[in-house]
Amino acid sequence: MNLPMISGVYELTQSEQVSADLELDFTSFPVVDKSSILQALSDTFHFPDYFGHNWDAAFDCLLDALEEYENFDVLVRLPASTQCDEEALIMLRQLMQDVVALQPVDKRVRFLFLSVAVS
Repeated sequence: MNLPMISGVYELTQSEQVSADLELDFTSFPVVDKSSILQALSDTFHFPDYFGHNWDAAFDCLLDALEEYENFDVLVRLPASTQCDEEALIMLRQLMQDVVALQPVDKRVRFLFLSVAVS
């Protein structure tokens, strides 16, 4: 796949192979909801102990965590057949779009969403 070289939130198909700096893999989660998403973000990006487990706190911590990178790709693997809270997924995408919007123009941060069939 030829991903644009600009920051953004992108949807991938299963046939597209990418390498990423970090991966948020929700494919083994029995339920993907706000709580599991926030915990996975905290674990993956090593949020501080005082992380408040809400969307605003996740936004602040993501901005802080991504400050150290010039170019950064995050692969988000979502299960195609597991219970997913659609509202939480909308909030996750919005969170990532907001982070991208506030990144300095000299950086590239891409969030790559991939729905994966789970057996």
